Amino acid sequence: MKSYKAGKIQLFLPLPAIFGGLMGLMGWYFSIPIFTSLIPDGPTMKFNTALVFIILGSYLSLNQFFDSKRLLKVLLIFTLAFSLITILEYLNIFEISIDNFFIYDRHSSIYPGRMSPATAFSFLVLSTAALFYKSENQLVAGSIHVMLLMILGIALLSLITYILNIPAQNKVFFLSTMAFPTSVILILLNASILLQRPDFGFTSLMTSQYQGSKFIRLFMPFLLVFPIILSYCLIAMINNDSLNLDFGIILYTVVFIFISLSYTGVIALAFNTADEERKKLLVELESSNINLSQFKDAMDHVSLVTISDPKDIILYANKNFVKTSGYTLEELLGSTHDLLKSGHHNEMFYKKMWDRLKGGNVWSGDIKYKAKNGTPYWIHTAIIPFQDENQHIYQYLSLGTDITERKKAEELLSSQYVKKLEQKNVELEQLTSIASHDLQQPMQTIINYIDLMQLEFGAELPSEAKEYLDTIKAASRRNKMMIQQLLDYSKIGKKEKPTMVNCKALLEQLEQDLQYSIQETEAEIELDELPTIEAYESGIRSIFQNLISNAIKFQKKANKPKIHISAERKEDGWCFSVEDNGIGIDPKFSSRIFNIFYRLHSEDQFKGTGIGLAHCQKIVGLHGGRIWVDSGKKEGSKFKFIIPNHILHKIDTLNDMVK
Repeated sequence: MKSYKAGKIQLFLPLPAIFGGLMGLMGWYFSIPIFTSLIPDGPTMKFNTALVFIILGSYLSLNQFFDSKRLLKVLLIFTLAFSLITILEYLNIFEISIDNFFIYDRHSSIYPGRMSPATAFSFLVLSTAALFYKSENQLVAGSIHVMLLMILGIALLSLITYILNIPAQNKVFFLSTMAFPTSVILILLNASILLQRPDFGFTSLMTSQYQGSKFIRLFMPFLLVFPIILSYCLIAMINNDSLNLDFGIILYTVVFIFISLSYTGVIALAFNTADEERKKLLVELESSNINLSQFKDAMDHVSLVTISDPKDIILYANKNFVKTSGYTLEELLGSTHDLLKSGHHNEMFYKKMWDRLKGGNVWSGDIKYKAKNGTPYWIHTAIIPFQDENQHIYQYLSLGTDITERKKAEELLSSQYVKKLEQKNVELEQLTSIASHDLQQPMQTIINYIDLMQLEFGAELPSEAKEYLDTIKAASRRNKMMIQQLLDYSKIGKKEKPTMVNCKALLEQLEQDLQYSIQETEAEIELDELPTIEAYESGIRSIFQNLISNAIKFQKKANKPKIHISAERKEDGWCFSVEDNGIGIDPKFSSRIFNIFYRLHSEDQFKGTGIGLAHCQKIVGLHGGRIWVDSGKKEGSKFKFIIPNHILHKIDTLNDMVK
């Protein structure tokens, strides 16, 4: 498998072969000598060599994208045929004039048009390697690897002869006609094939991150460059008669040894420094490991710990967690925390938790689990998401503390508090009933006696006395009505269970009940699509009735009421809106209007007792929601209230706790 860096290099290594081959073909077709040999009067890149370079370079480039399709393999067979026929011609086995098949070579005196034996052999090995180097057979791959290194050595040998200006007649026959650009391109093609197996043989030794490989990469430039420079200088001095051959070899040996030792010493010092740093880090790491081990032991004694993957599959659980859950470690590993769900928490609880965690934030809270034997238990948990360098979450660490006993104590205290509250509620209910009866009776007596006085002495009473009696009678009736409404307020939510309420149907029925006032004021009521919710039906009806009645009542003169009722789904429930075009409410009074018997206007301006909005607030509170108003003075009002997805208070005796 290619490493990322190797793949990047491979992408470009075959391109010089294609480019060099095209330049060689142009050099032969248009008689441009510099295109076939960069060195004047030097050996030329033959036409067949240039053609094979194009084919082999194209194969190695395209194979990175098409993975050895049949057409590409035909190209390799073509290069194999060219190189094999050339070798057979050198061996005088047969002659088919393939050397000048495409173009006639008039420049070469020896074997015109024929690539050198070293070039033909290199093409034969490179083509075979391109076909079989990825073989899973280690013997085949290893043999080809050795042959590729041999071809690399041949190409380097030819290249060095050009760098050192070795005359062609002094070269071995095998290399004498290999051109300079041919040597360079063969090295690049060889490297391209070797990098197809970066984890294999010498390539692995050069590309891995081990210390030995790093040493070779540091030492390789010296091994390649310095001997060539030293040899060039030696040959130049010998040719200029500055040195004789014997002393030159001795001098070359001494200088090479001295500089090699110096360069190796510098590298060794760098490795020694790195090794010292590594040892220091190792000591620090061992110390950190001891601290982490002690921390882990301490945490295991007091905490319940799990590690899970991004899909919440448990990868690790400590002994404390195993003991508390009642499951074995084998049963927990590979499962999710759903295995421990008690059913106490709703889906919204878990959705909020996972939304926070997937955002990369720590979540903490109390979770009620169920042990294997069915026993419930509470864990105060902190869940920490771990992210990689790309901000992707790769695992979650959960740290928990068993708080079951604390929860039991809280439940006990809560139970005792509820009992006291129930007792107080009963006493308050009795007190309210008695007080309302005792208060209403005197009011009724006053009204009755005023009626008698008006009936018996009405004709004899002066006009001012009659006015006083009417005022007392009206005040008494209003006081009696307020006492009755106070009693009604105290009974809100009593002896009623939540049901599924179709709000659209409820409002359509309510319009029928309010038909008289709607027709009298020519009010317009617009209803959007409204949901079916779990709620106290009479309470929801009372909310809408009060808000619609207020919208009709609190209007400017000659103004036709317009009321728009809508609902919007929120995360925590349904948000209802009742909007009107009335006189509006000054924002500074927006919170006070929900107080019981609080009025913004006098009795002469608008009739009423000021308890309707207090009723609405209490009913919404019984559902666990809230109510508010968005309004501006003389701009109309928009009352909004939220009914949660799940009723929070279904126990009759707890209704008044929300007040």
